[in-house]
Amino acid sequence: MKLFTPRFSVLSFLLFLPFRELFCLLFFFPAVTLHAATLEAVSVDREWIALGPHIQFMQEQDQPWSWTQALRKFETSTPGQSQLAVLNFGIDAAPVWLVFAVQNDHAQAVKRRLVLENSWLDEVSFYLVGPLGQMREYQLGDSRPFDQRPLLRRFLSFDFDYPPGQTRVLIRAATPDPMLLPLYFGTSEQLDRRVIAQAYSYGFLYGVILALLLYNLILYLGIRQHRYLFYVVYLAMFMMMNLTYTGHAYQWLWPDFPRWQQWSNPFFIMLYGASGILFALSFLNVRRHFPRLDQVLKWLVGAALLAQGLMLLLQWQDAAVQFSIAFVFVFSGFTLWLSILCLSRSMKETIYFLLATLASIIGATITAMTVWDALPYSEWSYRAVEIGTAIDVILLSIALAEQFNQANSEKIKAQDLARIDPLSGLYNRRAFYELSQPLVDAAHRYQHDMSMMMLDIDRFKVINDSWGHLAGDEVLRQLSTLLRSLIRKGDVAARWGGEEFVVFLPETSHSNALRLAERLRREVEALQVLVDGEMILFSVSLGVVSAQLPEESLDDLLKRADERLYQAKSSGRNRVNAVTDGGG
Repeated sequence: MKLFTPRFSVLSFLLFLPFRELFCLLFFFPAVTLHAATLEAVSVDREWIALGPHIQFMQEQDQPWSWTQALRKFETSTPGQSQLAVLNFGIDAAPVWLVFAVQNDHAQAVKRRLVLENSWLDEVSFYLVGPLGQMREYQLGDSRPFDQRPLLRRFLSFDFDYPPGQTRVLIRAATPDPMLLPLYFGTSEQLDRRVIAQAYSYGFLYGVILALLLYNLILYLGIRQHRYLFYVVYLAMFMMMNLTYTGHAYQWLWPDFPRWQQWSNPFFIMLYGASGILFALSFLNVRRHFPRLDQVLKWLVGAALLAQGLMLLLQWQDAAVQFSIAFVFVFSGFTLWLSILCLSRSMKETIYFLLATLASIIGATITAMTVWDALPYSEWSYRAVEIGTAIDVILLSIALAEQFNQANSEKIKAQDLARIDPLSGLYNRRAFYELSQPLVDAAHRYQHDMSMMMLDIDRFKVINDSWGHLAGDEVLRQLSTLLRSLIRKGDVAARWGGEEFVVFLPETSHSNALRLAERLRREVEALQVLVDGEMILFSVSLGVVSAQLPEESLDDLLKRADERLYQAKSSGRNRVNAVTDGGG
């Protein structure tokens, strides 16, 4: 069984804090026996080994022990012995002493590395007692400046030349955080390979999160929707929480501030939970659907942050650690509950949110059960929390993208509706100008042809008076349908007002515009509109113009087309007027 690395401990405790005693009874205690038997020594010939099954342990009850007192108690008392690869004593555990032996059967000293893959332990003391009684001591832990470590690594580690014979190693660990003690022993080369493999894993995880963070930050700066900002903060707090618990933050960001390192863990756990709640409230639009619940949850988040700040001022580190972990556990339950609650509102993007939350929880659960030895170990089950987290952030980004697309579609739809005449289905005046002006500019730039056609229904008032306004509306609809069927996709047709219509024809010569107008006139003349069993026949008059001057404006074309339309109606209606004294 491989050791449990600290990156998984937070989520494990978040999920299993209320059930810790039950899990201990089911999975931990059966692997622990209490006896005074001598453990098999670890040979220096091993390239690397997980030390859990080779360790005996005892916990201090009242006063701290010296290393000589601890050694005497191990020799005279009944210590505990674990068969697990990783010893885990839970949160807020009493200081624990560990002992194991290293056997060197060679004639010379052999250098080996001891690594405690946990970055949040406050105080860890190592005592190495040689076969002749000589003792070497190392004082480590994140309560000490980072540069005082024998090896400047995020984990607590050191190299030691083990002399011929048997060396006993005593370790005292004390912390208000989870007492998780994954110990490795082996050659520096083998353990460095583990470090490199872990670095690739963290590089991938941090790369994904950072890329999504920057992408959503750019989206927020562009569209100013708060849900994207909350997601950016949520990702940032998750990364900071992970950096503090993995030791990367102490190594890279604040190596000279050990006191802050001790407080950074509960601090960023708290901010991670708070930002997650705020993101969930914003994303799920709880304020709109459940305004009272939204207000209550925000007050609870504020109160929790205030309580955490008070603990910081009073230096109640133990209480702060337990409170932050309990808060994030509650946060996980709330986000799942909120997503299920809002799913009933038929919010499509909520499905992605729900799946993301489930992926995160399931991944953490599998990893937690693996490290508790409730599931058989495998590389996939061991790293399930990382996979769940990656799926979580990707699904949340997809959910945000879905919201963005939906909002953008609704915006485009609203804009289109604002540009469409509801009766005819053609563009209105405003849309006609917006769409035609760029085409006019392009025609000026490249010296291309363009034409304008304006038409009006002849004696439309008679139709309304004789058959009613509903009949008049049907005539307008039928004419609009016919007009759409005759013009090209790039032409712009609009209802200009009442029974008057206009069509801008880019890339169209005067002769082609005349042919289109004449065809439209003939087909309207042959059109039969049936209303309440009665057949309505009608006609249209049209004015057609083409650009005469190199820089003739859109308004100039409209003005001349309107003049020709007036001339067509004045000269008898049901005709196309395309010739005036000025030519085309």
